[in-house]
Amino acid sequence: MKILRVYNNNVAAVLTEDGNEMIVSGRGICFQKKSGETVDESKIEKHFILQDKQVISRVEELLQNISVDYLDVAHEIVNMIKENSDLELSENIYITLIDHISLFMEREKKNITFENPLLLDIKQIYQKEYLLANKARNIIERYFDIRVSDHEVGFLTLHIVNASMNQSFDITMRAPKLIQVVLEIIRVHFNIEFDENSIRYIRFLRHLQFFVKRVLDERSIQEGDTFLYDMNKKAYPDAMDCVNKIVLFIEMNYKEKVSKAEMGYIAYHIVNIVKELRPDEYLNKK
Repeated sequence: MKILRVYNNNVAAVLTEDGNEMIVSGRGICFQKKSGETVDESKIEKHFILQDKQVISRVEELLQNISVDYLDVAHEIVNMIKENSDLELSENIYITLIDHISLFMEREKKNITFENPLLLDIKQIYQKEYLLANKARNIIERYFDIRVSDHEVGFLTLHIVNASMNQSFDITMRAPKLIQVVLEIIRVHFNIEFDENSIRYIRFLRHLQFFVKRVLDERSIQEGDTFLYDMNKKAYPDAMDCVNKIVLFIEMNYKEKVSKAEMGYIAYHIVNIVKELRPDEYLNKK
């Protein structure tokens, strides 16, 4: 493997025989080495292959100023997420995790603590991701022998959500409050209480997350097919009344327009979740 860039005695970017760029680390692997020379492969302890050139560049930039331990932790967390979930993660998660964990450690040294104002919402809305973030907490605590608070677990959860939905962190921060409002509108409109442990509720939350992403993210293309809108307007007018309340709230508070197709999409999933809770009532009739 040919060395492309040396970061310190223990870390380098190399070019593999098949033409892939890879970050490698190992004790003394780059001692008295420079770009263009070959690396002793027997000394490689860990390696990281990323496809996105911009992510590689940013990770390498971070490694010039921080310990490679942060990359090791991020890599172990990403592998843990892949092993324990079906989430498809953007490679940007390496950047956000490295950056976040290094800043967290800096705050720890200065005894600065941050409270997460969204923690309760995060626990409720992103249950699966919060469980993964709890496992990430264990990895960080093992590496650095420190205690990671629930508030930090909440922030880690948002990074996982952000990477799995490939959206800006601003959208990820804004989404939980809007999702909670949408859930409350549905609760009040139908006078129901959700079974938050049911599979259908968890799936409904996932659909709601994508709905909110498309509404809040100007780069997203909203659903265009109005078939569900037309069908639900005719078959389930009460569900469409509920959706109209949701849309009115979004337009008044977020200044965002919601297409008829998106209204039909969320109405369809509202019908399904309400049917589960009230199977014998009018929503089950046409």
